[in-house]
Amino acid sequence: DYSAVFYPGGHGPMFDLANDDVIANITAEVFNNGGVVAAVCHGPAGLVPVQINGQPIVKGRKITAFSNAEEDAIQLSSSMPFMLETKLKEQGGQFTAAPLWEKHVVVG
Repeated sequence: DYSAVFYPGGHGPMFDLANDDVIANITAEVFNNGGVVAAVCHGPAGLVPVQINGQPIVKGRKITAFSNAEEDAIQLSSSMPFMLETKLKEQGGQFTAAPLWEKHVVVG
């Protein structure tokens, strides 16, 4: 029943959406049906559990998110369950980032 999924920013997705298989399955279904999947800031943490044909949804795709350098700059890296940039790269995402706090948009 959905044509798009949007993951908002803020640290919340790092702690809930990154581990939510129900939402991940909805996202995969929307994506597989030609829908739009988008995220900002820490929102891409919600993409971590999403699988498409047994592979991470980010694999081989351009992606950006709150960077490791930005997390370090606000001194919250040690409070995060994982480093988002690192995780997206581990999953095969083609991660790019702008200088700290600058706007950066990619379409993958």
